[in-house]
Amino acid sequence: MEQIPNVPSAEENAKERADRKKRKIIKIILIFSAIVVVLSAVFSLFDPEKMVDAMFGKEQQTDGEKKDIYFYPLEDSENIFQNEEYAQYDRRLFLHDSATGSTYSIEEADLDTAEEDIIFFYNYFDTVIRGDANVYRTMFTDAYQRANELPTDFTMQMIYDITVTPLGDRIEDLTYKVEYKIYRNNGSFRDDVGSDAILPLCFTLAYEDGVLRINSVRRYTTYDRQ
Repeated sequence: MEQIPNVPSAEENAKERADRKKRKIIKIILIFSAIVVVLSAVFSLFDPEKMVDAMFGKEQQTDGEKKDIYFYPLEDSENIFQNEEYAQYDRRLFLHDSATGSTYSIEEADLDTAEEDIIFFYNYFDTVIRGDANVYRTMFTDAYQRANELPTDFTMQMIYDITVTPLGDRIEDLTYKVEYKIYRNNGSFRDDVGSDAILPLCFTLAYEDGVLRINSVRRYTTYDRQ
């Protein structure tokens, strides 16, 4: 007698289709998971932000704590006073009185009657903005220069948002919190802070041969407050 082959029932066919669909979904999930793992590994090795910065001309500083700071290329011949974007920033010197909370700008016309420390900071920032390294070095005491290496050259610096805050008695202590930003920082003057960022410094001035000069510079901390 001829044997009749078994024909799957409708229920068995539905079950098989469901199993195939389930296996297909599992396969898709596994593939998607593998892609996620691979992309995670890739992005852990390459920082997209750094890649974009590199494409637009920023350079990375890779020295210890400075490894995440990026600097613009040096342009020795650039006249920053012809930079239209920098011209929009406020590069005036502001003096902040922490006792009263008042802040006021120092204009060139005020220098005739201004106190000596104010005149010093006005000239200091004018010197740095103009990139005059020779004059800059004369603004430090001999003791500071023996203990620290001052730059022999730096480009004009697009400094703005300058605020100086006296931290003690301006006659006896001469210690100040100094804040400012650098537009398109190229690292030739300051390599410890990125562009358009503020890393406050603590300046201490001292008289040497009757002339007010910088005797110490360090990072400002909350312990420097009055």
